[in-house]
This record gives sequence, structure tokens and C-alpha cells, in this order.
Amino acid sequence: MSPFFANKRYYPDLQVQTIRELLSQTAKTFIANLEEIHRELKRAIAEVQKHYQGPADTHRSTAPTFKIRDPVYVLAKFIQTT
Repeated sequence: MSPFFANKRYYPDLQVQTIRELLSQTAKTFIANLEEIHRELKRAIAEVQKHYQGPADTHRSTAPTFKIRDPVYVLAKFIQTT
């Protein structure tokens, strides 16, 4: 969880939308650099998630298969009624 999400309860939209033509070369360079940074961050996040997925899966068991009419136990604390 990012600090931003912890404070605001949503993730910021960091996509740059160039609806109109940019006149400044500095602005064009900034957007190109920003998009490159976002691509690199997405790649790094995917790599780290892949790295931690294997050890995390060793502690998990496969989900049971249920069929219609199978008896199951349900914890009442997860059911909200009026």
C-alpha cells in the first residue's frame, strides 16, 4: 500500500493525456521522460511481484472445489443482515 493510498484511500491517476498540441519543447520532453519513468516503474513492480509470488504460494493451499448442494460451514460474522 502506498502512503498516498493510506491517506486518501484511492490511487492517483498518473496518466498524462495530451489532448491538445504542446507548444513547449520542455513540456514535450517532460512528458516523454514521465512516460518512460512510468513504464520502468510498472516493469519493476511486475518483477518484484513475480519474485515474491513463489514464496507466498508455498504457504497457500489450493482452493477446495464445491458443487451445488455441498454442505459447508459459514461464519456468521461475515454475513450482514438488516
